[in-house]
Amino acid sequence: MKIYFSLSLTYAGKRTFLQSFANRTLPKHRNRASQMVNTKSIYDPTEKSDGKRFLVTRYWSRGISKEKLKLSGWVRELAPSKELLNDWKNNNISWQDYELRYFKEMENKQEFIKELANLAASGTITLLCFEKENNPHCHRHLLKNLLKNRITRDIKCTYEKN
Repeated sequence: MKIYFSLSLTYAGKRTFLQSFANRTLPKHRNRASQMVNTKSIYDPTEKSDGKRFLVTRYWSRGISKEKLKLSGWVRELAPSKELLNDWKNNNISWQDYELRYFKEMENKQEFIKELANLAASGTITLLCFEKENNPHCHRHLLKNLLKNRITRDIKCTYEKN
């Protein structure tokens, strides 16, 4: 059973459907989804509990080898656009505006989100970025919420179907 949903922008509230989807909670299945998706900085040590590791940055960091990161993949498509990164790094936008624009960009990347969510549903994945883990202003945390809610929705649909 496939579920299709509209990804239209709600101008009055300045929130996309996708952003609302990423922020909603379905408590019954939340714990399982939370255990499937982790986030880390590329500078954090690799651990067995990371599962499959995916770099979700636009650019590769100099001085970091592929061998050191032990990546399962590099999903550049889920990184913020060059324009969004520049606006954020140059303090041209607030974090709230960054979130809105990132979620808007992700509306066109559903095939990548679905693929990562499917991988996470079958085992743990870890999203990697340059920002330090204790920095709450990183797109990987937004992406984690998108993935968790995609997994939660799929789990909920499976339970309802059976």
